[in-house]
Amino acid sequence: MKKILNIVLSALIVFSTITPAFALSDVSTTTKNSTAINFLNQRGVVGGYPDGTFQPLKTVSRAEMTKILVGATGATPTVETYKNCFPDVKEEWFAPFVCYAKEKGWVGGYPDGTFKPGKEVSKVEAIKILVGAQGLELGNASEITFDDADKAAWYAPYLATAIKKGLLEASNGKYGIGEYISRGEVSENIYRSVIVK
Repeated sequence: MKKILNIVLSALIVFSTITPAFALSDVSTTTKNSTAINFLNQRGVVGGYPDGTFQPLKTVSRAEMTKILVGATGATPTVETYKNCFPDVKEEWFAPFVCYAKEKGWVGGYPDGTFKPGKEVSKVEAIKILVGAQGLELGNASEITFDDADKAAWYAPYLATAIKKGLLEASNGKYGIGEYISRGEVSENIYRSVIVK
């Protein structure tokens, strides 16, 4: 038992002292989600913009979300193998990630057959993709405790899983079901899922 505890404590120390491979000018130790952002940045899962910023409050597009989640699993799909999987996903920078995620069943298209890579991602859409990408068993919707969640909605089993696994941030009994997810928030969710795994 003592040996296991020492291993866990060592891992926690490593996680808490990570320095990002590429310093992000707008992420400091006081930035919300900075530990998660720096952890994922160090591993090449997330990166900054050409001006050196991360912009943690900026919302995430479906293409960005898919790229981040595929990267978090360690997969490195290429455009030679993964392309042309939706009418609006051909050979763009995001095509390998979207097409790989589609093949795995993590993402799908809209009724018109498109993926809409530039569309912003809601918090519940992000959780569905994350739970699917991590291969987590779906939870029981009756265990959802957020006031703004519909236990009969399509997202309920995914949300229940994320709650049970401790992947979410929430305050005042609400999750923000209809809100779009930010780059900082999705980094936090992915970081927590890595720790859980």
